[in-house]
Amino acid sequence: MKGVSFFPSAALCLAAVAAGLAMPRSYAVDRSYSLMSEAGTNYSVFEHAATNSRTRFVQDSGICETTQGVKQFSGYFDVGTDQNMFFWFFEARKDAKTAPLALWLNGGPGCSSMLGLFQENGPCTFGTGGGAEPTLNPNSWNNFANMLYVDQPIGAGFSYGTSDTTSTVKAAPKVWALMQSFYTQFPDYKNRDFGPERGH
Repeated sequence: MKGVSFFPSAALCLAAVAAGLAMPRSYAVDRSYSLMSEAGTNYSVFEHAATNSRTRFVQDSGICETTQGVKQFSGYFDVGTDQNMFFWFFEARKDAKTAPLALWLNGGPGCSSMLGLFQENGPCTFGTGGGAEPTLNPNSWNNFANMLYVDQPIGAGFSYGTSDTTSTVKAAPKVWALMQSFYTQFPDYKNRDFGPERGH
């Protein structure tokens, strides 16, 4: 990662995505468009009418997964009024067009899935020396699976907003809405083998 510090770059990307407009009450039709944040970062927006959710994301930020030709998307799924779930999606390094989709939810409850991403099975990791630059993880699960990491419930990790989630039963509809919006925005993954994974 030549000349780019991880933390300022990550902060810029996250701030750009978080700078999206307030979520309207409902969407009449699905639509996609691009915006630029005040910081100058381009990001995409997708509004999903069926679940009244919105996705705001940056594509191929160059942070974490730097393998040539492997796509990544990071941003927020807005799954309710002032309910914004952070996600980071990485295509598989091998056979991305046929590889299964895995949803990673760290345990807790309320533990950020970024812990699993950076310390367990994600495409990059931080060395034990405490360096600020991530390095590629040769044992990443995205070697063979398309990986979707989600901070949930609202308030965990980079997810933010007001939360009415006090149980798994209340959290499940938000994750369901997130997945419906994901499949509509990224239809190539809809008919893949799917497995939710959970850290402890």
